[in-house]
Amino acid sequence: MAHERARSPFRSTAVSLSSSVVARRRTDAGFSIIEVCFAALIMVVGLVSVAQLLAVTKWAESMARNGALATRMGQGKLDELMKANFDTNPQVQVTPGGVDTLAANVANYFDVDPAAPPRWTRRWRVQAGPAATRILTVRTIVQGNSRFRRVVELTTLVRRW
Repeated sequence: MAHERARSPFRSTAVSLSSSVVARRRTDAGFSIIEVCFAALIMVVGLVSVAQLLAVTKWAESMARNGALATRMGQGKLDELMKANFDTNPQVQVTPGGVDTLAANVANYFDVDPAAPPRWTRRWRVQAGPAATRILTVRTIVQGNSRFRRVVELTTLVRRW
């Protein structure tokens, strides 16, 4: 009997260990199909949101790039026209009345670059200003495709030197 008592604690320990393993297996059976479907749905919604954010970011980046290009092109043309001689250069002669040179391509009041994307067009208008000055307005249109069209208009007053 003393010999059985010595084995008894080991048997009860073994029995209790095996019963805890069986109990653990019953509670940790895995995920149900509903839990897996909900987790997949949450993941898909998150991925679609990130994809949409990337598309909006690409659009905003293209618009900003085209806007910066239009501004640089317009400023370059203003600088070029400010250096021109009022008396001899046909590009800085006062725009004839009744002609809107900012809305259409009129000889001596526009330049284009249709070859390299993005395509751009610069149009300008020259108006008589007070005393010996001219008012220059340059409109630059940059087009990547129809969604990324950007128009920038710059105006300055130029004095005759």
